Amino acid sequence: MSEPAVSPSPADAGKRAPTQHESILVVDDDDTFRERLVRGLRTRGLDARGAADPATALALAREDSFEFALVDLRMPGGNGLDVVAACAKSIPPPASSCSPTMAASRPLTTR
Repeated sequence: MSEPAVSPSPADAGKRAPTQHESILVVDDDDTFRERLVRGLRTRGLDARGAADPATALALAREDSFEFALVDLRMPGGNGLDVVAACAKSIPPPASSCSPTMAASRPLTTR
C-alpha cells in the first residue's frame, strides 16, 4: 500500500526546495551585483553561474542548458533579449518557458 500524500503546511505554501538539477544563469555588467547574486543563489542550493556580458552569456548558454536566467537587458556590447532568446532555444519544448521581468536602476516617473 502506498503512503498518503502529505500536504505542505501553510508556512511552506509557495516555497519550492531546489533540486540538484536546477541551474541559473545570471547576466549583468555590474560585477558586485552579479557576484553577490550568484553567491546567494549557490548558498540556497542552486547551480548558479554568472556572465558579465552578452557574449560570455551566449557562450555559457551554448555549453550548458540553464533552467533559469536572470538577465540585465541593457548592457554594453549587446542586448539582453538576445541572451534570453538563446537560452530559450537551448531548452526543448514543452519544458521551456519565458517569464520576462523588468527592474529599473533609476526611479520610474509617472506623467
